[in-house]
Amino acid sequence: MDKRVAHIICLLVAVAAAMGCSTKKNTWVSRNYQALTSHFNVYHNAVEAFADGREKVEAAYRNDYSHLLPMFEFSDATAAKAAGGDMETVLRKCHKLIQLHSITAKPKRKSGGGERYKRFLAQEEYNPYVDRAYLLIGKANVLMHDEAEAAEYFDFLVRKFEGRPSAYEGRIWKAMAHTQAGHLALAKSALESYDLDGLAPAELHAQYVAAKANLLIAEGRYAEAIEPLQQAADEASTRRQRTRFRYILAQLYRITNQRDKAAPIFLELSRGVADYDMAFAARLDLATVATTPDELQKAEKRLGRMARDAKNRDQLDQIFYSIGKLDESRGDTARATANYRKSIDASIDNNNQRGLAWRALADIHLARPDYLRAGTALDSAAQFLDESNLRKAETEERARQIAPLASQLRTLQRTDSLLRVARLSPEERNRLINSILDSLQRINRQREEARIAEQEMAMSQLEFFDLTRRGNGGGGMTTGGRTAQQWYFYNPTMVAAGKSSFASKWGRRRNEDNWRRSDKTSSVLVSVGEAEAEGNADNAQNSDNAASPTGSNQAEEAVTRTSLMADLPLTDEQQQAAEKQIAAALFQSGAILYNDLGDFGTAARYLSELLRRFPETPDRYDALVMLHFAHTKQGNAAGANRAAELIRRHYGQSDFARYLGTPDYFEQQRQEQHQREAQYEATYNAYVSGRFAEAVDLASRAIADTANRSLEAKHLLVRSLAHAKQGHDAPFRADLEAITQRHAGGEEDSLARALLLRLDRGEKPIKAQPYASPLADAGRTSQTAHTDAETFLHRPDTAHIVVAVIDHGNENRALFGVADFNFSRYLLRDFDIAVAALGNGTPIIIVSGFDSQPDAMNYLFALREQSLWRDVQSHSIPQIVAISTNNQRAALAGSLPEEFWEFFERFYLSNPQH
Repeated sequence: MDKRVAHIICLLVAVAAAMGCSTKKNTWVSRNYQALTSHFNVYHNAVEAFADGREKVEAAYRNDYSHLLPMFEFSDATAAKAAGGDMETVLRKCHKLIQLHSITAKPKRKSGGGERYKRFLAQEEYNPYVDRAYLLIGKANVLMHDEAEAAEYFDFLVRKFEGRPSAYEGRIWKAMAHTQAGHLALAKSALESYDLDGLAPAELHAQYVAAKANLLIAEGRYAEAIEPLQQAADEASTRRQRTRFRYILAQLYRITNQRDKAAPIFLELSRGVADYDMAFAARLDLATVATTPDELQKAEKRLGRMARDAKNRDQLDQIFYSIGKLDESRGDTARATANYRKSIDASIDNNNQRGLAWRALADIHLARPDYLRAGTALDSAAQFLDESNLRKAETEERARQIAPLASQLRTLQRTDSLLRVARLSPEERNRLINSILDSLQRINRQREEARIAEQEMAMSQLEFFDLTRRGNGGGGMTTGGRTAQQWYFYNPTMVAAGKSSFASKWGRRRNEDNWRRSDKTSSVLVSVGEAEAEGNADNAQNSDNAASPTGSNQAEEAVTRTSLMADLPLTDEQQQAAEKQIAAALFQSGAILYNDLGDFGTAARYLSELLRRFPETPDRYDALVMLHFAHTKQGNAAGANRAAELIRRHYGQSDFARYLGTPDYFEQQRQEQHQREAQYEATYNAYVSGRFAEAVDLASRAIADTANRSLEAKHLLVRSLAHAKQGHDAPFRADLEAITQRHAGGEEDSLARALLLRLDRGEKPIKAQPYASPLADAGRTSQTAHTDAETFLHRPDTAHIVVAVIDHGNENRALFGVADFNFSRYLLRDFDIAVAALGNGTPIIIVSGFDSQPDAMNYLFALREQSLWRDVQSHSIPQIVAISTNNQRAALAGSLPEEFWEFFERFYLSNPQH
């Protein structure tokens, strides 16, 4: 047969087979053809891309062993970006598989068949790789941190493919997605529904327990996470995963104070792990779980060997930090402090590790307490700790708390030192300054010698490097006619030498602008002066400053005798000013310690020092009161009694002296003030309710009580207004003048002067008209009212409106009248005014914006007195009511029924203050 004809026949056969395997047909051939094509053409590539992406994430993620490691590296959004391209490939392949190879058409039904055949026919999808594609799409979205999209795919998967292994795995990954997004309740719900039927595949158990442990860790339930994490480690599919889970397990044992269980795991990981960083971290962690003297000794020797090992020189900061922790566990804070400083000095690029060491130093200083050094350490720790560090926020908050105290202590230390030096004899002062200058020259000389030695060593290394390069043929990349090795920044040896030279002169600094200190003269004088005064017993503060990112004990060459003398308070006036500054700093330090930090013992020490050195300080009374309470809280009865005796002796008429004689004095004062406020409230309510004679009587009684005049101005003002409402002009003026004479400058004084000015212009107050009950006006009384008023609910604390009934045709006039009243009397209140109608068409004005019944009734009584109602209402009594929002619909549905008037009479007019 001709080859051309054979090719045509083969092509026709292939086309016929493909047409027979269309997704629109559901036959044995089509199902197997689409499954085979899905697996080898699409799904396999998607699985490989997913695996490649996950490996890239694991490679990109950098474990921070100072934290509890995350269960899955892809939970870090930054590291997960490394898999972006691969996950896009996964999504593209899986969507293609679903689009091109999904079979949803039902097969031709055969006669007969059992339950198994019925289940086969009930399927919504006949390609076994489509549900796996949906699962893979969800997992890819988890790695891309699109947890909401992932959850939707997992929900669809569980709903459409219930009972398949992919549905069970979808529930696990849905829990992982919600955990990653922080939706812990949803994650818990997903895990609880995982195996309700008891048919979950056994091979998914490892994933399930890992997801469960991940959720429990996210919830902070570390003790409960241990068991599922142990199972996850035992059943992990890869050695890498098993090792990671084991390390986290050891961390959880340490967190839950089960060190005896953590130690064997750390020991195992320190020896048999291919990951050098993890093995190194495990060796460090092994020291943190040592408890017995023998274990502590072994841990110290192990760390010492690590510190001497040349290959660990880049991790010296971590080693010294671990040694410091070991020292702390033994109670040797002096050695711990020294090792933490070594850790800081050895740390150049690992800022988080430097922050941990600063924080450890801060904790030691806080325990002493030494707030000045603690403040410096906390500032540095807050600057260097990573944002993800669990102690970052707490450190920042603690630094903010101590900052005001540290500022006062620095002022106290500096001013006290300068004053002490200024009061030396000229000969002693000159000797001190000479010793400072000699020390600075010696330090500068030593550093210059070290710098020259390092430069010589660097040059010798460079020559060796150059000889080696030439011996190997030289060459290399050229830049402007010179080889790359000849240019400074292409030469690692010279760059290292430059860094070393810089550090020898300036210390280790962050890469930032303005890193020099602007003023070193006073700090040098204080630091060296302290060392002289204390016999050089403790230079820890200088060491702290040397390693601080914002300070340095490096003195510039410009420091001279003149600059050292510049800030000394040599005159009497300067020394008096310095003493005032010291006294203020002592008082403020004591107040901050007492009020803000709750360190009553240290507060008492500073306050006692203030009273000893400056017994006539203006803050003596406040200092004695705080000292009394500080001693009381410390259980120091003798100290509290001494402070109390001084208060009685020097401040016998003060409130606190009375309190010392009568322990419930302040409670009595509070109750009396409450009674006075209740008395004024009754006076005011009588006035706004129109009971003017009663208001005058109540105000007069309060004014006659000369024991306390705290509310006299308010009572005078209410009485004056009540007199005005009764038409009594003379007492109205008299009370206003009494306010201006006895309470000048207050709020009531301003209003009284404004009213007097209007009286002087000839204006007269309008006498109030008696207000009768609306029920009486209607020919009824509250005693004969129907009981249907019970249908309205009395809720005085809810929002209210004020409603005024007006005659037809007077809507605009009433609206402008109420608006003018609001503008003149309630300029600062935001009331809404509207014209509306009752259910029967009667026009009304509605004023809204009242928070409660008292608020609305105060406004109602004031509005009711306006003359505008005579022009817009035909009623003999102004029809104005307050209605709570819950009664609004029922009250306004018709024509303000009599039942509402009874309700209003009973709960509003008879008792308006409620």
